[in-house]
Amino acid sequence: MERAYDRIEEKYQLRAEASVRAGAEKPEFDQALWEEKRQVYEKIADLESRYVMRKAARLRVPTPDENDEDLWLETATGYCLSREGLIYLRRAIRQEQNERWELRLKIIGLASTTMIGTVGALIGLVSALKK
Repeated sequence: MERAYDRIEEKYQLRAEASVRAGAEKPEFDQALWEEKRQVYEKIADLESRYVMRKAARLRVPTPDENDEDLWLETATGYCLSREGLIYLRRAIRQEQNERWELRLKIIGLASTTMIGTVGALIGLVSALKK
């Protein structure tokens, strides 16, 4: 999508340069340019929102309230998360992932400590029985 944004910019830059070469003044504001850029921007925002929302759903992280206007933007295609909404949801996702890793590390630590203790006890028992 970023490439599409860059292609739009190049296309209109070439048009502006051609009009200057033809003797016309460079247009200060091109409505078509900004409309195309807005469409691409909304598509990028929509894709980012969908990605983060799917990730939140997989981790069962609560999503932002739909009535909170600070966290949602209305676009031509519907609603998507605003920058603040993305930051909020990504922070919640990171927190959930960290909590899950902490639990896994605790379980691994407990299991490895138990195994090492058991192996040590068996070695002690075998050496005591050999004598």
